[in-house]
Amino acid sequence: MHHVRRLPLEGLYNARDLGGYAAAGGVTRFGVYVRCEAPCGLPEATVRALRDYGIRTAVDLRSLEETETRPSDLRAAMECLSCPQDGDDETFRSSRHVDWQAVYIRRCEDNRPWVRRALELAARREGGVLFHCTTGKDRTGLIACFLLAIAGVSPADIVADYCVSEVYLQPVFEAMRSGALTLRPGGPPAYDPSVFHTPPSAMAGLLAYLEARYGSVPGYLLDAGVQPEVLAAIREKFVAP
Repeated sequence: MHHVRRLPLEGLYNARDLGGYAAAGGVTRFGVYVRCEAPCGLPEATVRALRDYGIRTAVDLRSLEETETRPSDLRAAMECLSCPQDGDDETFRSSRHVDWQAVYIRRCEDNRPWVRRALELAARREGGVLFHCTTGKDRTGLIACFLLAIAGVSPADIVADYCVSEVYLQPVFEAMRSGALTLRPGGPPAYDPSVFHTPPSAMAGLLAYLEARYGSVPGYLLDAGVQPEVLAAIREKFVAP
């Protein structure tokens, strides 16, 4: 089978398989973990294509307010599990500059139960797991970072995987700026341009912070309470020799 990293799915601009990266002792498998933006307003063909691709579980990282405003179209097709951050206050409200590195560091430190739950779900579900937030770049980017780091993917590849969201999401961002896509009740705010960026420095800075404080990303995850068997299960599923 010929695998591609960016999945050609109508209605999804940032749907990407985390397979194909050089990892510790091998390469990451395709069809295990897929990241994307919120699966809302999808044609039935896209929902079928995700099922045919092997996706059996969707982990929704959005807040309850976000899911009520824009329910997932995958609910009838597969198991959909909610995994919101504690006290989630998404930065899409912001009309001020967003320091993404600071946001990601704060989320890692303040949302350890969320990190544990998301990785436990990733480790224990059968079949392919799709995880998403609203645009699939920030909360989704953190979980992608953790999964890739657990597999032993290089920091450079983790940063690159994060950065490309800004390119693929331009149609979504344009809809947000114009008001065609409203993510919250009450209409669109005046977004600061930084809301739409995925700067390399943000993810690189997070990785440097976690390495300096915890020795590595897995070191942070263990400190956050993720059990060693969860990390081992993810590696076993995700890394092919």
